[in-house]
Amino acid sequence: MATIKNKVNLIGRIGMAPELQNASNGTSYSRFSIAVNQNYKDKKGNWVEDTQWMSLVLFGRDAERFVKQAQKGMEVAIEGRIINRQFESKDGNKRYVTDIHVDDFFLLNVKSNTNA
Repeated sequence: MATIKNKVNLIGRIGMAPELQNASNGTSYSRFSIAVNQNYKDKKGNWVEDTQWMSLVLFGRDAERFVKQAQKGMEVAIEGRIINRQFESKDGNKRYVTDIHVDDFFLLNVKSNTNA
């Protein structure tokens, strides 16, 4: 049997313009989200569009390149892996978050800035 890996492939639209940030260790990163749509027919035969928001993180040079090229609304294909993490909120409660750490990305199209 082939090795089973933690691997995710998604295509979606960028929710807001990504920004570059720096971690305390000096590593640059960008945290952003994409909307992934799935269309299906319900029991009555009506088309339903289901949108799932995914939280993604890019690191290092890939993050720098992504921030320079990506804009809100662009369609992007990503390959990455699911990472679960926990942290303590300001009010002292444990919070659990699932992120996708992006290993590779490809911008699929650019929204036109013209009104034509």
